[in-house]
Amino acid sequence: PIGSGTSSATSVLALPPRPSPLTPPLRAASVARALLPRLCLSGPRDPLFSEELNLIYDSKCGVCQWEVDFLSSRDTEGRLTFTDLEAADFEEGVPTNGYLDYATALSSFHAVRADGELLSGMPVFREAYRAVGLGWVWAVYDNPTAAKVLDLGYSIFARYRTDITRGSSIEALCAARRAARSVDSVGECRPCIERRNFVSK
Repeated sequence: PIGSGTSSATSVLALPPRPSPLTPPLRAASVARALLPRLCLSGPRDPLFSEELNLIYDSKCGVCQWEVDFLSSRDTEGRLTFTDLEAADFEEGVPTNGYLDYATALSSFHAVRADGELLSGMPVFREAYRAVGLGWVWAVYDNPTAAKVLDLGYSIFARYRTDITRGSSIEALCAARRAARSVDSVGECRPCIERRNFVSK
Protein backbone atom coordinates (compact mmCIF):
# COMPACT_ATOMS: atom_id res chain seq x y z
CA PRO A 1 0.00 0.00 0.00
CA ILE A 2 1.10 3.54 -0.68
CA GLY A 3 1.94 5.41 2.52
CA SER A 4 1.05 8.92 3.41
CA GLY A 5 4.60 10.08 2.66
CA THR A 6 4.43 8.78 -0.91
CA SER A 7 1.03 10.45 -1.41
CA SER A 8 2.40 13.75 -0.17
CA ALA A 9 5.40 13.58 -2.44
CA THR A 10 3.19 12.72 -5.39
CA SER A 11 0.95 15.72 -4.79
CA VAL A 12 3.95 18.02 -4.53
CA LEU A 13 5.57 16.74 -7.69
CA ALA A 14 2.36 16.61 -9.72
CA LEU A 15 2.35 19.14 -12.53
CA PRO A 16 -0.60 21.54 -12.83
CA PRO A 17 -2.99 20.93 -15.73
CA ARG A 18 -1.73 22.40 -18.96
CA PRO A 19 -3.75 25.49 -19.86
CA SER A 20 -5.54 25.57 -23.14
CA PRO A 21 -3.74 27.66 -25.80
CA LEU A 22 -6.98 29.63 -26.17
CA THR A 23 -7.05 30.75 -22.53
CA PRO A 24 -4.63 33.74 -22.71
CA PRO A 25 -6.27 35.33 -25.80
CA LEU A 26 -9.75 34.85 -24.34
CA ARG A 27 -8.69 36.31 -21.01
CA ALA A 28 -7.04 39.26 -22.77
CA ALA A 29 -10.18 39.86 -24.81
CA SER A 30 -12.30 39.79 -21.65
CA VAL A 31 -10.03 42.31 -19.95
CA ALA A 32 -10.08 44.52 -23.03
CA ARG A 33 -13.88 44.50 -23.12
CA ALA A 34 -14.01 45.47 -19.45
CA LEU A 35 -11.51 48.29 -19.85
CA LEU A 36 -12.81 49.74 -23.11
CA PRO A 37 -15.80 51.63 -21.61
CA ARG A 38 -13.54 53.10 -18.94
CA LEU A 39 -11.01 54.20 -21.50
CA CYS A 40 -13.73 55.78 -23.60
CA LEU A 41 -15.24 57.61 -20.63
CA SER A 42 -11.89 58.77 -19.26
CA GLY A 43 -10.77 60.33 -22.53
CA PRO A 44 -11.33 64.01 -23.29
CA ARG A 45 -14.76 64.87 -24.65
CA ASP A 46 -16.01 67.97 -26.36
CA PRO A 47 -18.30 70.09 -24.17
CA LEU A 48 -22.00 69.75 -24.91
CA PHE A 49 -22.46 73.52 -24.80
CA SER A 50 -20.42 76.64 -24.09
CA GLU A 51 -22.08 77.47 -20.76
CA GLU A 52 -21.26 75.75 -17.47
CA LEU A 53 -24.76 74.49 -16.71
CA ASN A 54 -27.97 73.79 -18.57
CA LEU A 55 -30.86 74.19 -16.12
CA ILE A 56 -33.94 72.16 -17.05
CA TYR A 57 -37.01 73.80 -15.57
CA ASP A 58 -40.80 73.86 -15.65
CA SER A 59 -42.03 77.20 -17.00
CA LYS A 60 -45.59 76.43 -15.93
CA CYS A 61 -44.51 76.28 -12.29
CA GLY A 62 -44.54 79.78 -10.81
CA VAL A 63 -41.86 78.99 -8.22
CA CYS A 64 -39.58 77.44 -10.84
CA GLN A 65 -40.03 80.34 -13.25
CA TRP A 66 -39.26 82.84 -10.50
CA GLU A 67 -36.05 80.96 -9.67
CA VAL A 68 -35.00 80.91 -13.32
CA ASP A 69 -35.77 84.60 -13.77
CA PHE A 70 -33.70 85.45 -10.72
CA LEU A 71 -30.71 83.35 -11.81
CA SER A 72 -30.94 84.71 -15.34
CA SER A 73 -30.88 88.29 -14.05
CA ARG A 74 -27.71 87.54 -12.05
CA ASP A 75 -25.98 85.61 -14.82
CA THR A 76 -23.97 88.53 -16.17
CA GLU A 77 -21.18 86.29 -17.51
CA GLY A 78 -23.40 83.87 -19.43
CA ARG A 79 -22.50 80.79 -17.43
CA LEU A 80 -26.01 79.36 -17.47
CA THR A 81 -28.37 78.22 -20.18
CA PHE A 82 -31.99 77.25 -19.62
CA THR A 83 -34.20 74.58 -21.14
CA ASP A 84 -37.95 74.67 -20.63
CA LEU A 85 -39.32 71.14 -20.34
CA GLU A 86 -42.75 72.48 -21.36
CA ALA A 87 -41.46 73.99 -24.59
CA ALA A 88 -42.67 72.40 -27.81
CA ASP A 89 -39.07 71.74 -28.85
CA PHE A 90 -37.99 70.08 -25.57
CA GLU A 91 -35.94 67.01 -26.54
CA GLU A 92 -36.14 63.91 -24.42
CA GLY A 93 -33.28 61.42 -24.20
CA VAL A 94 -30.52 63.69 -25.55
CA PRO A 95 -27.13 64.39 -23.89
CA THR A 96 -27.67 68.14 -23.54
CA ASN A 97 -30.78 67.42 -21.46
CA GLY A 98 -29.16 64.67 -19.41
CA TYR A 99 -31.00 61.92 -21.34
CA LEU A 100 -34.09 62.83 -19.29
CA ASP A 101 -37.62 62.01 -20.31
CA TYR A 102 -40.51 64.36 -19.57
CA ALA A 103 -41.72 62.55 -16.44
CA THR A 104 -38.26 62.40 -14.87
CA ALA A 105 -37.60 66.03 -15.70
CA LEU A 106 -40.82 66.97 -13.91
CA SER A 107 -39.89 65.00 -10.80
CA SER A 108 -37.03 67.25 -9.70
CA PHE A 109 -34.91 70.26 -10.60
CA HIS A 110 -32.18 69.07 -12.97
CA ALA A 111 -29.07 70.54 -14.52
CA VAL A 112 -26.47 69.21 -16.93
CA ARG A 113 -22.83 70.23 -16.84
CA ALA A 114 -21.01 70.94 -20.08
CA ASP A 115 -19.18 67.63 -19.66
CA GLY A 116 -22.49 65.75 -19.52
CA GLU A 117 -22.76 65.18 -15.77
CA LEU A 118 -26.37 65.25 -14.59
CA LEU A 119 -27.27 66.98 -11.32
CA SER A 120 -30.59 66.66 -9.51
CA GLY A 121 -32.23 68.30 -6.52
CA MET A 122 -30.37 70.55 -4.09
CA PRO A 123 -26.95 70.28 -5.82
CA VAL A 124 -28.53 72.10 -8.78
CA PHE A 125 -29.29 75.12 -6.62
CA ARG A 126 -25.81 75.08 -5.11
CA GLU A 127 -24.01 74.92 -8.46
CA ALA A 128 -26.32 77.41 -10.17
CA TYR A 129 -25.86 79.97 -7.40
CA ARG A 130 -22.10 79.43 -7.47
CA ALA A 131 -22.09 80.07 -11.20
CA VAL A 132 -23.70 83.49 -10.75
CA GLY A 133 -21.45 84.50 -7.85
CA LEU A 134 -23.86 83.68 -5.03
CA GLY A 135 -22.31 80.47 -3.77
CA TRP A 136 -22.48 81.69 -0.18
CA VAL A 137 -26.28 81.38 -0.25
CA TRP A 138 -26.05 77.58 -0.29
CA ALA A 139 -22.73 77.23 1.59
CA VAL A 140 -24.69 75.50 4.36
CA TYR A 141 -25.15 72.56 1.98
CA ASP A 142 -21.45 71.76 2.39
CA ASN A 143 -22.27 70.60 5.91
CA PRO A 144 -23.22 66.88 5.69
CA THR A 145 -25.92 67.12 8.36
CA ALA A 146 -27.47 70.21 6.82
CA ALA A 147 -27.28 68.59 3.39
CA LYS A 148 -29.31 65.59 4.60
CA VAL A 149 -31.99 67.86 6.04
CA LEU A 150 -32.16 69.98 2.87
CA ASP A 151 -32.24 66.91 0.64
CA LEU A 152 -35.10 65.45 2.65
CA GLY A 153 -37.05 68.71 2.60
CA TYR A 154 -36.57 69.15 -1.13
CA SER A 155 -37.51 65.55 -1.90
CA ILE A 156 -40.83 66.05 -0.11
CA PHE A 157 -41.47 69.30 -1.96
CA ALA A 158 -40.50 67.76 -5.32
CA ARG A 159 -42.87 64.85 -4.73
CA TYR A 160 -45.83 67.20 -4.50
CA ARG A 161 -44.52 70.20 -6.45
CA THR A 162 -46.78 69.86 -9.45
CA ASP A 163 -49.80 69.27 -7.25
CA ILE A 164 -49.01 72.49 -5.35
CA THR A 165 -47.85 74.74 -8.17
CA ARG A 166 -49.83 73.36 -11.12
CA GLY A 167 -52.80 71.64 -9.55
CA SER A 168 -52.01 68.30 -11.19
CA SER A 169 -49.94 65.25 -10.37
CA ILE A 170 -46.96 64.24 -12.48
CA GLU A 171 -48.98 61.27 -13.74
CA ALA A 172 -51.83 63.54 -14.86
CA LEU A 173 -49.45 65.94 -16.61
CA CYS A 174 -47.77 63.07 -18.44
CA ALA A 175 -51.15 61.75 -19.57
CA ALA A 176 -52.14 65.22 -20.79
CA ARG A 177 -48.86 65.52 -22.69
CA ARG A 178 -49.40 62.16 -24.40
CA ALA A 179 -52.92 63.18 -25.34
CA ALA A 180 -51.75 66.52 -26.72
CA ARG A 181 -49.09 64.82 -28.78
CA SER A 182 -51.67 62.47 -30.27
CA VAL A 183 -53.53 65.40 -31.81
CA ASP A 184 -52.71 66.09 -35.43
CA SER A 185 -52.40 69.48 -37.10
CA VAL A 186 -56.14 69.83 -37.73
CA GLY A 187 -57.02 69.22 -34.11
CA GLU A 188 -58.29 65.63 -34.28
CA CYS A 189 -56.84 62.99 -32.03
CA ARG A 190 -55.31 59.99 -33.74
CA PRO A 191 -57.77 57.45 -32.23
CA CYS A 192 -60.64 59.55 -33.64
CA ILE A 193 -59.02 59.64 -37.07
CA GLU A 194 -58.40 55.88 -36.97
CA ARG A 195 -62.05 55.19 -36.03
CA ARG A 196 -63.30 57.50 -38.79
CA ASN A 197 -61.06 55.85 -41.38
CA PHE A 198 -62.17 52.40 -40.24
CA VAL A 199 -65.87 53.30 -40.55
CA SER A 200 -65.36 54.84 -44.00
CA LYS A 201 -63.84 51.62 -45.39
